Amino acid sequence: MSLTLVGGALALLAAGGAAGWAAAWLARWWSRDEAEVNEDFARLYSEGIAHFIAGRRDEAIEELTRAARMRTDVVGLYLILGDLYRSKGLFDRAIRVHSGLLSRRELTRAERAQAHASLGEDFKTAGLVDRARESFAKALELDSRNLPALQAMSRFCIEERQWDKALDLEEQIIRLDRTRKSRPLAFIYNEIGREFMRQDNERLAMRHFQKAIAVDDRTYPAHIFLGDLYYKEAKLRKAVEHWERVVDLEPRHLHLVFDRLEQAYRELEMGRSLEEVCRRVAERDENDWRARVLLARIEIDRSDYEVAYRYLLEAAKVFPQSLTVQQELWMLTLSRGLDRRHVQTYLDLVKGVNEFSDPFICSRCRYRSLEYLWRCPQCYEWDTFTEERARADAW
Repeated sequence: MSLTLVGGALALLAAGGAAGWAAAWLARWWSRDEAEVNEDFARLYSEGIAHFIAGRRDEAIEELTRAARMRTDVVGLYLILGDLYRSKGLFDRAIRVHSGLLSRRELTRAERAQAHASLGEDFKTAGLVDRARESFAKALELDSRNLPALQAMSRFCIEERQWDKALDLEEQIIRLDRTRKSRPLAFIYNEIGREFMRQDNERLAMRHFQKAIAVDDRTYPAHIFLGDLYYKEAKLRKAVEHWERVVDLEPRHLHLVFDRLEQAYRELEMGRSLEEVCRRVAERDENDWRARVLLARIEIDRSDYEVAYRYLLEAAKVFPQSLTVQQELWMLTLSRGLDRRHVQTYLDLVKGVNEFSDPFICSRCRYRSLEYLWRCPQCYEWDTFTEERARADAW
């Protein structure tokens, strides 16, 4: 096999998914038919893959189409071409390419399974969910180890909250894909635990939250809900242990457990523990505006309004378009009669801000939400939400 073909195959394998499968197929094909791989084909293929990896889809389609015309029996190239058409939104072309593969009698079971899986992705992206499900099911009938089909069916189960089926599929995926992280499996255990909580089956709920944490200790929702169950059993220190673990894992999640910790610390008579947690988080991250809002609320409870105002002003400097910060500042100003200087300082700070909100955004699909979610309702990925902040030059 020429060096250019080897390099292209390695690049495709690194890309993963259907492209990675196509690379493995091409490698097998070349090993048994190397004598018929001419230099023109090798050049067109290598250039097309280089464009593919670089994200130049139009150029990749052009070069790979020319290569495919030279060797119409190269199934892997047609799989990649169909995926490229789909990525450009050309669903009809993608469907024609992948359907065309299925009309070939010479395909092996594994090749036919991958064509069905690619066709399923075409249908799903085009919004034809029933046809997509049918294609993925056919892929798994032909090859129960087909990863793209397993992953797609897992997503369907997650969308429909069929957690037991999703758990079974995720375990199969992990067995087949050693690079697969355990995080999705842990979150599925967490969701099963939540279902048992809704059914008031606290024993099984606790067991599944513990499984989630055993699979991946960073599954912070499981720590939150497990703490809730311990609190209900009057095991306050174990509850606090799990809620504090949330803050240890991700300090910016402090706001998710603040009220819980406040209540538990009060009952345990732990004095200034809540303030110490908030201060520790604020000191570790000068851009954590939520920790400063929480510190301001503690100071307001103590009637130290000047200190509270300073914390809120620090939060406003970090995130001037925050609706939460704006509301807290105005409530403090109106209820406590802070002088004109305080109001003017804040107005100067937010001058030019056209929109106030506290949105979170999915780092995968850019879905926006006003509340923190650990599973995106649009792309169904886990733990992808981060704070969205406007650029300073956009104000």
